[in-house]
Amino acid sequence: MSSSTQTYHPVTHVIFDCDGLLVNSEKYYSEAISEVAARYGKQFDYQIKIDMMGTKPIEGAILCLDRLGLTGVLKPEEFVTEYETCMKKNYSKICLMPGAERLIKHLSSKNIPIAIATGSAKSGFEKKTGHIGDILRKPFHHHVYAGCDPEVKNGKPAPDVFQVAARRFDNPPKDMQSVLVFEDAINGVKAALAAGMQVVLVPDKRLDLGKVTVKATQTIDSLENFKPELFGLPPF
Repeated sequence: MSSSTQTYHPVTHVIFDCDGLLVNSEKYYSEAISEVAARYGKQFDYQIKIDMMGTKPIEGAILCLDRLGLTGVLKPEEFVTEYETCMKKNYSKICLMPGAERLIKHLSSKNIPIAIATGSAKSGFEKKTGHIGDILRKPFHHHVYAGCDPEVKNGKPAPDVFQVAARRFDNPPKDMQSVLVFEDAINGVKAALAAGMQVVLVPDKRLDLGKVTVKATQTIDSLENFKPELFGLPPF
């Protein structure tokens, strides 16, 4: 993990990923995709999972079908429909990740502009977070849904979703280095860095950081351990 005492470029705007970062939905997506793969005699492994994380639904489906050797057996749209059907039984189990509510409320109370930039479509976001309440809605200036937003041409690791999110603030950041992104996925880290932003990685505990070739601005093991003052933000 990164040093807890190093200070970084002062931040004026914050953008959050959602799945696996603010809510614990990633494990349920893994279960759903594994269930679909098993129907066709295939095994969904963790490396495929890593490479899919942060992508748009259709982009992720194309990648997954290719890795599973199911290209031509299922259309990407059919694959998405199948695993989303499997997800229905899990939506109510999805909850906030540790430290998420505290950090969101803190930044909002200090009038720091915050947004969510997710690879999901809006419909998917609503299905998995609707029961959680307003904490993922009211405090945020806006949401960017890469899965259905026409301005987001490419999913992560391309920078599009974060660039669009930055532009949509009422008072956009003066420079991209003043934007701090929170991510749990390597594709998301790559996207944020490609956009010229700083990024805090809160990785899945199974991720072998020794094999990660891209370096986040800071890596922490939980949002509970984030220290805003290191980025020039008001302390808790």
